[in-house]
Amino acid sequence: MKSLSWCGPVAAALALLATPALSAQVVDLSLTDPDVDGFIYASGAFDWPPEGHSATATLTFSGLALIDAVFTGNVEERKTWWDEAIGGVWGNEYSLAYDCSLTGGCVVVTSPGTASGVLSTPLGFDRPCTPTTLGDCSSHFFPQFATFDGVFRVSPAARAPYSVSLTISDFTAVPEPAGWAMMIVGFGLVGSMLRRSRRGFAAV
Repeated sequence: MKSLSWCGPVAAALALLATPALSAQVVDLSLTDPDVDGFIYASGAFDWPPEGHSATATLTFSGLALIDAVFTGNVEERKTWWDEAIGGVWGNEYSLAYDCSLTGGCVVVTSPGTASGVLSTPLGFDRPCTPTTLGDCSSHFFPQFATFDGVFRVSPAARAPYSVSLTISDFTAVPEPAGWAMMIVGFGLVGSMLRRSRRGFAAV
């Protein structure tokens, strides 16, 4: 009897296509008032795209000069494999953390005052788990949440008013070729290295 190893990927792809589109998220940002050195800190949380989907994140700022920002995300991956030494099927879960910055090349400034990037989570896969299995038998991603942290430095002439907004939208299915579940790619977003020391910003 022939193996039906293609059933898993096909079923996963069909399930992906059947997944309803997610609603856009307008992230409620927490903003601090400028400190004595003109620094504003912003933070917020949003849902990471589910397995096999991507989303566009757009940061819009006004009344201030963008110095730095970074997006960080937590994506849980569950893997299953055949362990010949043990003689059975084994698995584990991994919590993967990512961040993206302007200097890292995964964020694009689309216009003065606006920057955006793409977040994506590969489509997982299933296949029979036997002693002849090469590599993992299955791999699936379980996005949790992502956080945005930003640092903005305001010029003396533009201390007020100021505003910062973050929108996560355009959730779409992203079927990828053989590279599904190899790694999280294409995540993105705004700014540069948030967690630089204040001394580093002062040098700008």
